[in-house]
Amino acid sequence: MIGKSFLKDKAKDKLIREVSMSNLIINTGVPRNSTRTLLKNSLLFSVGLSTLAFATSAIAQEQDEDEVIVTGIRSALESALVEKRGANNLKEVIRAEDIGKLPDQNLAEVLENITGIQIDRTAGVGTGVQIRGTGANRVEINGISTVSSGSGRSGISFEDLPASLVASVEVTKVSEAKTIEGSVGGTINLRTLRGLELDERLLAFRAQGEYSDLSESVTPRFSGTLGDKWATDVGDIGVVVSASFTRQDVASFDPRYDRDGAVLPTDGRASGESFPFLRTQFFNQDFRNFEYKTFNFTSSTEWAPNDEMKLFFDGTYNNQTREQRSHTVQFSGVSASNVVDNTNNTAFETLNLGTVDGQFGQLNLGTVQATVAGTLGIGGTEGSSIDPNLRTTTGTGSRLTKSFVLATGGEWERDKLKISAEASLSQSNTTNPAINTTLDFINPNGPANTPRTTIPGDDNILGTDDDVTLSGSIDNGIPAIFDARDGTIQFGIAPSDPNTPSVAELLSPANYALRQLQQVADTQRNKEWGLRLDSSYDVTDIAPFFSSVDAGIRWNKTSTLNRDTSRRINYTSVNSAFFRPSGNLFTDLVVAGPDNFNGADNRTLFVKDYLVIDPDLSSDNPQAVIDGLNAAITASNTANNATTATFAEPTESIANFFDISESTIALYTQANFNVDIGFLVRGNIGLRWVKTNLESIGNDILNGEAVGQITENSSYNFFLPRFNIVAEPTDKLIVRGGIARDIRRPNFDALSTSIDFPTGANDPVEIGNPALEPESVWSFDLA
Repeated sequence: MIGKSFLKDKAKDKLIREVSMSNLIINTGVPRNSTRTLLKNSLLFSVGLSTLAFATSAIAQEQDEDEVIVTGIRSALESALVEKRGANNLKEVIRAEDIGKLPDQNLAEVLENITGIQIDRTAGVGTGVQIRGTGANRVEINGISTVSSGSGRSGISFEDLPASLVASVEVTKVSEAKTIEGSVGGTINLRTLRGLELDERLLAFRAQGEYSDLSESVTPRFSGTLGDKWATDVGDIGVVVSASFTRQDVASFDPRYDRDGAVLPTDGRASGESFPFLRTQFFNQDFRNFEYKTFNFTSSTEWAPNDEMKLFFDGTYNNQTREQRSHTVQFSGVSASNVVDNTNNTAFETLNLGTVDGQFGQLNLGTVQATVAGTLGIGGTEGSSIDPNLRTTTGTGSRLTKSFVLATGGEWERDKLKISAEASLSQSNTTNPAINTTLDFINPNGPANTPRTTIPGDDNILGTDDDVTLSGSIDNGIPAIFDARDGTIQFGIAPSDPNTPSVAELLSPANYALRQLQQVADTQRNKEWGLRLDSSYDVTDIAPFFSSVDAGIRWNKTSTLNRDTSRRINYTSVNSAFFRPSGNLFTDLVVAGPDNFNGADNRTLFVKDYLVIDPDLSSDNPQAVIDGLNAAITASNTANNATTATFAEPTESIANFFDISESTIALYTQANFNVDIGFLVRGNIGLRWVKTNLESIGNDILNGEAVGQITENSSYNFFLPRFNIVAEPTDKLIVRGGIARDIRRPNFDALSTSIDFPTGANDPVEIGNPALEPESVWSFDLA
């Protein structure tokens, strides 16, 4: 980063003029994530051009001797610190200069730089934020509420907002009376640039690219901002426009290996030992791939017709597509009794189970042996269920979200009175399409099953007119090997076993059969209207110790509409799915899975050769996959005079429908104090009152059919006292204290009135509760 800023030190009046010619950021290595996730390596490179004023060395020479030259990022850090120190409550601030020079890709990763904030990552990408240990927080844009893409209450998804559009981020950890209710850990306010705050014309552009060696792709990111202000005959006008387009391709490798089943010496198992031990339970080789495409646009227009009044209109638009193109290779049935008896455990480790505090003191749980290496032979012979099975699954779960935040209002100030008003609309429309397919590998070297059912012959699948006898199971076994020593969870197809398939057999579509097909298309429509009026009056001349009194009122109406559609069909029944189609009837839909599951840690054991339904085709054109599989089912039925069911259109889940609206009115008053008792003491004390009315509409379901709708209403109100105090005993020390009460409303899906009365005597009746009241939270802070 090449740049200059000028700071007038004596007057404490900052004048920032920066020339940024270019920057180059290189970041290599494995991004941070949970220890159980293996992530891609990436190379991030960027070039940016920005200017706030065309400052040159000649300008620098004209500055007074008492001016200090600092870098742009130094100035941003200092201004953020000044704002934090001057606040009457506990909050954190990070400025755009600080954000813009970090390789952060979205809001979550920006917030990770703030004290007391932790983030969640999905395949290395920041997707969730916890403030002081909780994700039950609020997200605002310029003080305006945002709405979620799901049924939650936190607001816009953190991964939807790129760092490039944010001028500053403010995290309020201790609320004031004027702070909108609804958070447990804190409120995150994203502030965009405002035109009347500019000193000079603003032009900034940044281009980046990221290369992933695992997905072998280069994805671009572009962002740009244009802003200026003008003095006209009708007053000052300021306009700022920002836009960004981002693509990202990320992947994670997630092996799963469970050991929570016990084998005791008294069990009499062939695989038993003279000591109890934990055996293997589950093998999963997950490859998760996410592709993000995000377009964001934000604008701000301000007009100050005179020194007393300012009007504004802000708008933010977001369009994000997150496509999941993942797949899984699974060994199913590894915990079956016949597999356990055919397992050769070759290595064990000692696990210390630790201690627990009991009624009569501390209880030592002791130690237990757990298997860490061995082989699983095919469990089962002719006439029994055969395990473990090798299955491959393709999962495409996308999230398509379009959201916007609009706000207009103004402020008026004369003498000691300041009044501000705003009207806002936040909306989010989300669709979650998904298609999941599972294939069974039919091992040509495995044992066969004993017939159970007979079907009259008629040119059946075996190519004979004789009667066909169906197997007692459609499972098929394949030997497995595992080794979890040296801290690496490894497993794969066991080599050198008479039943082990060859690479050619593993890659032959004829050796795969359709097991499961599922399609989902969920929609969520969230909206919030808001009106707000705030006032502040300077009382320094009439009230000792107090500087001002604030009061205000806010009304908002929030609504959410949820519809889920889905259909799943399992081709696992011997009688109805024996003639399920094999892969040679849909060869155009299958592809070989990636063979680089060892790309992150150079593991030696993994499933390298296998077939899956094409993840790209499933994501880009799911109907082509459904049509192709239905054609294969029809061809199989015709050839074998069978009636295997084809896949029909998904239907709406009437039990998951809800239409909820919620109106809230909030009043607050707050007194701000500022007193010198030998050192400065300042803060505020106030009270917020909140009343909420809720209407929830759901389906009344009997025997799987909606027989009507149920509407229920509820209401509640809360008093929320809030107190903040700041003491400055020395120039270098600030002590803050805060006591505040807040509420956290239940998620909307918990308020649904849709109720299903199943026919089974022991089946549960599931229903939400619209009368649920918010969680009440007291926070006590000292900093």
